[in-house]
Amino acid sequence: MKLSEQKLRCGQVIGLGLALALGMGASISQAASIGLAPHTGSFSGGGNGNTFQDTAVDSAGDTVTMTLSAWSWTGSTWQTAILQSFGTNGFGVCNQKEQTACTSPNHTVDNWGNTDFVLIEFDKAVTQAQVRITPFGPAFDGDDTDVSYFWGNGDADLDGANLNNIALPNQTNDNGPAFSSRNVPIQLAGIANPTDWILFGASLPNADGRFDEFKIKSVGFQTPIPAAAILFGTGLSSLLVLARRSAKKA
Repeated sequence: MKLSEQKLRCGQVIGLGLALALGMGASISQAASIGLAPHTGSFSGGGNGNTFQDTAVDSAGDTVTMTLSAWSWTGSTWQTAILQSFGTNGFGVCNQKEQTACTSPNHTVDNWGNTDFVLIEFDKAVTQAQVRITPFGPAFDGDDTDVSYFWGNGDADLDGANLNNIALPNQTNDNGPAFSSRNVPIQLAGIANPTDWILFGASLPNADGRFDEFKIKSVGFQTPIPAAAILFGTGLSSLLVLARRSAKKA
C-alpha cells in the first residue's frame, strides 16, 4: 500500500470512528447512586427551605454532588417546606400547612391537601435517573404511591411561582391501587437534552382520588461521558486497528 493510500485510509477510519462516537454518545453514560435510608450526607438549616447535600462517585470516578430541598404545591403557588430524614424509612416532607402537627403521616411525601415534592439538584447534567420510594401512612390504609415529576436545566426558580408559568416538561407515573416499595424510572426528555434538576413528588393532580404517600429511600442517576473522551477513545482505537493491519501487510 502506498503511503498516500495509507494516509487516506487512516483518515477514513478515524472519520468513521468519530461518527460512530457521536452516534454512540446517546447510549453511553456513567452510573451512580445516593442512599437516603439511612444517609451519609448533611443538612443545612432547620426550617422551611432547608437543604440536604451528599455526593457520589460515578463509574468514571467523577464526583457528583446532589442537593435536596422540600416544596409543596398549594393549588396556586409553590411554597418552601421542611425536608426531614427518618432513618431507614427515608426522606419525607412537612409542608407549611402541616407544620402545626408535623407527625405521622404528615411527614410523608403526600397529596393530603397540599402536594409535596422534593427538588433534586445535581452539579452535573444527568441523562437518566431512578428514585426508590417506600409507602408510609396510617396502617397502609389502601392509599397508593402514584408520583409526578418535572425536570429542567439551570435555576428551577420555584419560590412563589405558578405551576402554569414554569413551563416544565412533566410525567406522571401511575402505579394503580398498589402500595409497595418500588423504583420509579425518571423518563427524561432524552440524552440529547440532559437535565440538572428533577422535581419529584406525589401525583399532581390526584386523578384517581386515592391519596399517595411515601418516603424517598434513594436516588440513582447517570451522567454522560464527555464527548471529548468518546472521540479520543474511538479515534485511538481506529488508529490501533489500522496500525495492526499495516504491520501485517508490511
